[in-house]
Amino acid sequence: MPGPASGAAPATMDSAGGHSPARPRTSGPRPPFVPKMTRSVSGLSPGGIALFRLRSLTISDYLCLSALALTLALTSASSASATTRTIELDGSGDYTVIQEALFASTKGDTVLVGPGTYTWTNQGSGDDHGMVRYWLSEQDEVTLLSTHGPEATILDAEGQGRIFFANGNNVTNDPVNFLIRGFTMRNGYAPKVPNRDEQEGGAIAMHLCEAIVENCIFENNEAEYGGAVWLGGVGAYDYRNCIFRNNVARLQKTGVDYRAIGGGVFVGGSPQRTTFENCTFTDNHAQYRGGGLMITRGNIEIRDCLFAGNSASAGPTRHGTAIYAFEARFLRMNRVTVRNHDSAPGASVLVLFAEGLELDNSLIAGNSSGVSMHVQDSRNVSAHCTNIHGGVLGNWLGDLAPMRLMNGNMELDPLFCSDEGDLTRVELASPMLAANNSCGTDVGLIQESCVSVPILAAGLRAQRRSGEAVLQWEGVEPVGAGIVLQRSSDAGPTSIDLGRANPAGMGRWSIEDRDAPQGEVGYRLLDRNGHLLARATLPSAGGIRLLRASPNPFNPRTQIAFDLAEAGHARLEVFDSRGRRVAVLVDEERPAGRQHALFSGQDASGRALGSGVYHLRLQSAGQVRTDSVVLLR
Repeated sequence: MPGPASGAAPATMDSAGGHSPARPRTSGPRPPFVPKMTRSVSGLSPGGIALFRLRSLTISDYLCLSALALTLALTSASSASATTRTIELDGSGDYTVIQEALFASTKGDTVLVGPGTYTWTNQGSGDDHGMVRYWLSEQDEVTLLSTHGPEATILDAEGQGRIFFANGNNVTNDPVNFLIRGFTMRNGYAPKVPNRDEQEGGAIAMHLCEAIVENCIFENNEAEYGGAVWLGGVGAYDYRNCIFRNNVARLQKTGVDYRAIGGGVFVGGSPQRTTFENCTFTDNHAQYRGGGLMITRGNIEIRDCLFAGNSASAGPTRHGTAIYAFEARFLRMNRVTVRNHDSAPGASVLVLFAEGLELDNSLIAGNSSGVSMHVQDSRNVSAHCTNIHGGVLGNWLGDLAPMRLMNGNMELDPLFCSDEGDLTRVELASPMLAANNSCGTDVGLIQESCVSVPILAAGLRAQRRSGEAVLQWEGVEPVGAGIVLQRSSDAGPTSIDLGRANPAGMGRWSIEDRDAPQGEVGYRLLDRNGHLLARATLPSAGGIRLLRASPNPFNPRTQIAFDLAEAGHARLEVFDSRGRRVAVLVDEERPAGRQHALFSGQDASGRALGSGVYHLRLQSAGQVRTDSVVLLR
């Protein structure tokens, strides 16, 4: 089905190298259609089907997710209603075309997409904006989920246009809110829009949105700005557990090459917040700058991410082969690894004119022929427990120079494993490991052990029960397999006799550590050769724990559990994405043990809060714990 005749144009590059807000376009009429079947679901909210918060979802996880969604759809019975629509290429669902399901959807609806390859040809709905479109506020708070995950659910534009386009309301500045989870987006090509010079976002272009994109793979997409993804306008963007690989920012017509920027992702304009969490950027290319990620303005946080093998080729300097940030309001890199970038004679990471820069527990190394990282003309720069190493022409350059060996910072060989295909593993003697550095924490997104070992044990958990330390893990019988359990301490590791371990059912083993101290304790499971199998931390006996909210995402309410080791005053607060406190759920004396609080998606005055990410902060006994929840209206 064709989309609207016209839409909001993406933002444009200004003379400072950033993006200015786009000129508004008006929405044309939308042709009516009659769906084959619409299943009305009483009481089902998008949050009702998103009960998993996994770093990586398998096909079986998605099957469980789908089954749970359908179960809730058939059994829910409250007065509020939402609609769940299913899409199957074989015709067994409500629709075969994703765009038709979105056009039929209204606020709070969910669209479930079955497995298969959805192409520009078999969808037949593409226009000069994209194959799939969230248009202005018409699909606000509509959730788009695959039922079988990105390996089995593919959106392939076949090189004929962009895959996905979303735009808020430029006139009222109202953002469009949505969540997308579990797709592979490939072979997207940014279209040439009439009266527009730039071609932006081969797979996704988002402008004036508040969006969460999870568990997606972006590969072989092409554009001038943002080979895979272009993000612009005043909005908030969260990309989690995503892979960006082999995307290209390439000049698509004769002209200056500075338009070919952001091989993987381009972030422009003035987003209030953009976050990349647990994401991987590999082998992306920009014809000018920002091979993996290009940033102009906005507040950006990159945490638990890997950049490897990205490139930028134009010009003599090759600045920002991994990351190029220009005039960022605030850039934070936390537990980020950047490696294997040939930046001769420029920099793998280049930051210019930033108002704030914070490096924490990050590793920038193995970048041959050029500079590892250069920060220039920036303010409020800080670095803690960060290692920058391996640049032939320098490492800690510009505004970073005074911090080179301060605050736990290093300039040391990280001792990566020799296997180039293993991008995050380091040797046991690596200074990146907590046991080998003064920070007492792992530096960068790294894993221990270069030797591939059989999966003998995994999923180690440590908790206190009635004052006793109890450890559980999955795996084979530990004594016969030569597994070693160690408790860490200032005096060195202590081995625990696993002859006392007992089967706990479902392939799990359990043991009590009667000699565990009252403070926080670390444990490691090793094989007979000393290779790490799993690790866990036992909280202090006087500690507090903020447990996972359920459901999460949620609508209209979620229950939050927390543990207090001892009776005392507890305060549980809720903050929005801008750091403003919106609610206080608990502010009173509570007994020791498991506690619960209900968050109904309302502020302190009882007004309903909008969709978005909200941050929880628990304080008790002089300790603080944090977590996040997602409200989907």
